Amino acid sequence: MTKQPKQGRHTAGLALLALLSALIWAGSLLYLHLGRGTLAFALTDVSGDAGKLRGFTVPMLYNNGIAWSKATLRDGYMENNVVLGQRELGVNEYSVYWESSVDLVVAPQVRAEVDRNATAVGGQTFDGIYYTTYASQASQLYEMLTLSLPDERSVCLQIGTRKTAEPMEVRTDIASLPYDAGNFDYVAWVPYPGVPSPVDSVSVLDGEYYACLQTGGSLVGPGVYRVVESLTVQEVAALPRGAMSGDNQTRLGTTPYGRVELFYTPPDAKRLETCFAMGDGLAVLYRNTQDRLCVAVVDHDGVCTDQREIRQYGDEKITVSLYPRQSVQDAVVKISCHDADTDKELSAGNLAFRVQDGTITAWDLCSWSSTPQYTESEDAADIIVLNKSGTAVLALFCQEEPLTLRDGLYQMNGHLRSSWRVAVYPFGQTRAAYIGRLDTVGHADWHDDTDFVYQDGWRVVGRDFGFIAGVNYLCFPTISVDRGMLS
Repeated sequence: MTKQPKQGRHTAGLALLALLSALIWAGSLLYLHLGRGTLAFALTDVSGDAGKLRGFTVPMLYNNGIAWSKATLRDGYMENNVVLGQRELGVNEYSVYWESSVDLVVAPQVRAEVDRNATAVGGQTFDGIYYTTYASQASQLYEMLTLSLPDERSVCLQIGTRKTAEPMEVRTDIASLPYDAGNFDYVAWVPYPGVPSPVDSVSVLDGEYYACLQTGGSLVGPGVYRVVESLTVQEVAALPRGAMSGDNQTRLGTTPYGRVELFYTPPDAKRLETCFAMGDGLAVLYRNTQDRLCVAVVDHDGVCTDQREIRQYGDEKITVSLYPRQSVQDAVVKISCHDADTDKELSAGNLAFRVQDGTITAWDLCSWSSTPQYTESEDAADIIVLNKSGTAVLALFCQEEPLTLRDGLYQMNGHLRSSWRVAVYPFGQTRAAYIGRLDTVGHADWHDDTDFVYQDGWRVVGRDFGFIAGVNYLCFPTISVDRGMLS
């Protein structure tokens, strides 16, 4: 008689395996929600009046490579929520990323002579096509500004002309095979970082793009310019080609396309520092002819509705950077003063203000000093927000070094602190009315190498969601209208 297999044993084994898998999954969830993986934020009072936290709302996001934790500091209380998947984060994929560049292109009237005198100086292979680099000399050049917009369209315009006392080296790349290339015109060979772009920022107002040109050129002055017409990549490639590059026709690099128009420039402006969306219009920070730093509030028609003077400067170089924002009505900017020759930072301070109905309704220059408990000064803060009444700011100090804007993200690589300082400064006061300590539960001994990232709408780029050993994120949402890349 044939012996039948014992099906019950196999069934019981599979059932036991399924039960063990379920217990492991449940245990993992329990560990993430109740154990060290919760990543919950906790706020501990250090000194001062905790009532000063009323009116402040600071959303934040933290990830240690295992799970995400969303938290909000609201009126002095922490609201924590562990999130396990990307879909639950409410990821916002829209950001205002832009780029700008300036090329010194050989003037059309001398291009033929420059081309005749060109000699081969090297080459490289790209996408299977070999390009020979030719070099020549030129002293008549056009300053061509190209502005790449977030919607993958672009504008190119001539902002000036340049005639050098000594000829400059110019180069072009010529393909070995017929290639639908676009633009391989002769451009001045300028060592890194190249010719500085006058564009400081790009903002969105009523669905249109506005570019802030700090200095302009001989043909285009400083001001805020509205992009009236821009071209897609395909439209740029279809532009007429008026020159030869080897055996290929190429578009002259001096061919402008798209169109901009002057939207606003202060009548007494010497240099524009930056502009950004503010209220129903724009805020324009500029240095006037008396070297006073000012801010002008401009409506959607390009009319100045309010204006304030910030302070007097001399010959120092000024840099202005915008903190991450949660409201288009509020803004906090860091103003740094540098030596014009050495670029050494001489001083730094913060300006916080609010605009409602075209009028500045809250204003403070944030003249803080260090506290007895801590040595950080105001230029160490990473997040600064206004309260609801517009009478105080909350500053969050995350790390010792300032953040840098890289790949469109405010971030820093370094060692994650076990806690961060929270301080409330009433307007007009130099001492904190409240100091607290912000901690994340159980993260301090997990990882050493960390990334701090400040970005818009919880959007995280360049990383996978999952088990990423050694990576931590601390993120703060900010409005999308003023995000950009440094060129």
